[in-house]
Amino acid sequence: MGLERDDAYVLTAEYALGLMAEDERQRFARQLLDDRALQADLAFWQERFTALMPEDPVTPPAHIMTNLRAELFGDDQTSLIQDILHPKNRATVVAVGTAKIALIVAVIWLLFGR
Repeated sequence: MGLERDDAYVLTAEYALGLMAEDERQRFARQLLDDRALQADLAFWQERFTALMPEDPVTPPAHIMTNLRAELFGDDQTSLIQDILHPKNRATVVAVGTAKIALIVAVIWLLFGR
């Protein structure tokens, strides 16, 4: 197979969790057909992960998997709006919003307030 034992062990766990991209998943599935060590690793991980799973399958919202991949693998798939509305930017958004409101009020007062 050409993989180091530790790499194969980790990749098998990723395969069992469904974290691989589709092309990588298909390639790994082909390798599983011929490699008994990988099959044993997969059985081990499936047994471990099955114990952690609820009895009724739960499908997480799509943004959860996107955020997980971004956090684990550095895939930044957030939009500008998501970046702006992120909690870490809340103070900036409030400050900019307040400044805009103050500017609008000042312009209205200058135009009509006299």
